[in-house]
Amino acid sequence: MIYWIDIENANGVRLGDGPILTATAWTHTANLDRAGTFSFTMAAAIPPLLLVQADVSEEMLELTTTVGEGNAIEAAGTKVLTPTHYIKATITGVGTVYIPCGTIATP
Repeated sequence: MIYWIDIENANGVRLGDGPILTATAWTHTANLDRAGTFSFTMAAAIPPLLLVQADVSEEMLELTTTVGEGNAIEAAGTKVLTPTHYIKATITGVGTVYIPCGTIATP
């Protein structure tokens, strides 16, 4: 199945170059207040993905996984991160930040 996804602001104006054509999965829930949720899976090889959170009292991203050894989010514990790469991100009002990633080891 092919998904065409346009991201719009509250006024219905499309953001970014859109549409996103690399989505491989889509899920959504519709709530009565029309503030439902959606998610999609896409290849991340086509930057940039612009995420806009107009409700500043809410988080920008929610990552759902199990934190623990060997999992998607590794528990820090006594582990040591040896940065080998950095993920570049731009945060409005902050500027460009670099998120370290690399290998982890237990000393």
